[in-house]
Amino acid sequence: MSKKNPEKKSKKSFQDYLEFRVLLLNNGIKNLKEFAEFMGYSPASVSEKFSGNRKWKLEDLMYMSDKFKVPMDELVKLLKVTS
Repeated sequence: MSKKNPEKKSKKSFQDYLEFRVLLLNNGIKNLKEFAEFMGYSPASVSEKFSGNRKWKLEDLMYMSDKFKVPMDELVKLLKVTS
């Protein structure tokens, strides 16, 4: 069994969290469940992505960028995407 390395997880700032929440609200998405449905994932899967336990796929970022009309680099910053 592999252990997750907490040092590799990127910490999201509260400001980034708020900015992403505002982005969601501005696009009519009120909560995690609605966002999960919008992305085609289960709420648990989206929660794992937000916590850093799972990575966002490039296709996810491209989809959000297109639908939210936000540059990819801004999404990468807000979601603290790492390679």
